[in-house]
Amino acid sequence: MWLYNVLSVSIILLSATASILAAWSKDYQILTSVVAAISALCATILVQFRVREAWQLREQGRIDAEELIAEAHSIPDGASREHTLKQAVALRLKAHAIERRQMTLHFAERSRGQENDRANPQSRN
Repeated sequence: MWLYNVLSVSIILLSATASILAAWSKDYQILTSVVAAISALCATILVQFRVREAWQLREQGRIDAEELIAEAHSIPDGASREHTLKQAVALRLKAHAIERRQMTLHFAERSRGQENDRANPQSRN
């Protein structure tokens, strides 16, 4: 999350700085260009690596895993071996479901972007 915040704030500050320098004086043309380029680089990193989406996906997976751990701790100590194994298998199946959901969500965003590119080939130009 810190990378998302740093990049977002950097884009805002660098864009504002470039605008101020451009309006202030023509003596700072090179500096203005460099600041604008760095701002564009930060924006590109933010968009291309989908920092926010990756953070959300990771965080949801972590929460789901914590819930599984809590559920595992609720298995009684004195339960029969068969009952314990059934609950352990049920927890493992839930873990697999979480992994599948994470994988699907991870690749869904990329697939949507590719489908949009195929549907609107002019938008790439």
